[in-house]
Amino acid sequence: MDELSRDLIAALAKLSEKQRAAVVLHHAEGYPAREIAQIIGSTAPGVHVLLSRARKRLRELLETDDA
Repeated sequence: MDELSRDLIAALAKLSEKQRAAVVLHHAEGYPAREIAQIIGSTAPGVHVLLSRARKRLRELLETDDA
């Protein structure tokens, strides 16, 4: 496993369970927000909030000093 993959896995582990599920289901598996909401027990707007906050947190966690 390369360094970027390890860093991404470590960053995903720092998200809340629902944020992590939303990110993986949406970005890795291609589920739309409506279906993710049904899976995790939320609403479609709630999933959009989870995704937005998770992306922001991942950016913060994955930033490098040379960026």
